[in-house]
Amino acid sequence: MKKIYLCLLFTPFVLNAQINIDRTWKDAINRTFQHLDKTKVQSGILLDYGMEFTNVTAYNGVLTDSTDINTNVLGDIYKTLFMSKVVADTVHTPTFDRYAYNWAKARFNATKDSSGIYILSGLLYEYQKLD
Repeated sequence: MKKIYLCLLFTPFVLNAQINIDRTWKDAINRTFQHLDKTKVQSGILLDYGMEFTNVTAYNGVLTDSTDINTNVLGDIYKTLFMSKVVADTVHTPTFDRYAYNWAKARFNATKDSSGIYILSGLLYEYQKLD
């Protein structure tokens, strides 16, 4: 019984800790691009606006030794594109958790009755980059 009370006692602190979001970087980048006419970014994604987790421009469809892809790299590419959004669109760019869930669900459903089936995933997004 004491364990339940202790859990209930610490729950508000844990929940409160998860609410705090560090906006330092986002506020700084918004000040940098405050005069940018975001309607001129046709795709809604400007690479210079986001934090780069990987060099997205290296993945241009040409396979090289340095453009090997695995789930971690795919996640870094997606997170870079997601953070580079200059519009609030979440239909075409859902959160990475939602993207990963949909991919895992498709893989599970396709392989639960048989083996030898591979579910591939890819990203095809148009973006702009400042010169």
